[in-house]
Amino acid sequence: MGTEFLPSEKEKSNFFPIPHMDLCNIEFKNESFDMFMSADVLEHVPNLDLAIKNIFETLKPGGFFVSSFPFSPQRSATIVKALINENGNLEHILEPEYHGNPVDPESGSLVFSLPGWDILSNLRDIGFRESYFASGNYPATRFAM
Repeated sequence: MGTEFLPSEKEKSNFFPIPHMDLCNIEFKNESFDMFMSADVLEHVPNLDLAIKNIFETLKPGGFFVSSFPFSPQRSATIVKALINENGNLEHILEPEYHGNPVDPESGSLVFSLPGWDILSNLRDIGFRESYFASGNYPATRFAM
């Protein structure tokens, strides 16, 4: 199953039959999937830990999460560039950065964070049994429950 972040009714209509999914508010039942894959998405979610927790919960025991996102091997900690504050307002911490977005090609998608090596320990803290990263000469990517 493929999904896209389609927050407006117009976008949902324009991209039908592709379903909408907000990783910070996944509507699938727990333990629905054997594998969850995201491609260049995690940097665009306003709450990375919540998104990963939600993904973890949708996986069946022994399931896998595979993801790609912008990464620099020199970056030990995740860089938070923007967030949604306690009042529900967008707050820029650093200079805004946008990446291409098929839903909104003119504006792109705001980058909320750029994960660092700490994402591996965050994955384990959330409940994944193992976490690996692949970039150039690094080991194969695998986030296992």
